[in-house]
Amino acid sequence: MNIIGIGDSYMAGSRYSPDPNYLHIVANKLNAEYEMIGMSGAGPWNAFFKFLDYKNKDELDVVIFADRKST
Repeated sequence: MNIIGIGDSYMAGSRYSPDPNYLHIVANKLNAEYEMIGMSGAGPWNAFFKFLDYKNKDELDVVIFADRKST
């Protein structure tokens, strides 16, 4: 199973970080490979177009969009 996380800084982490993040926890529960392509400060439109530009869309099983709404 392949998972990708797209969005703002919540999805800008690294799979090699010593601290587990949301996508890391989900992927471990599902025994899946994952990639995070978030960018700090990105909004929903950025995430949407990043997904459209993603080259391996056909190989994905799950796409998680995350965007923290600032107050």
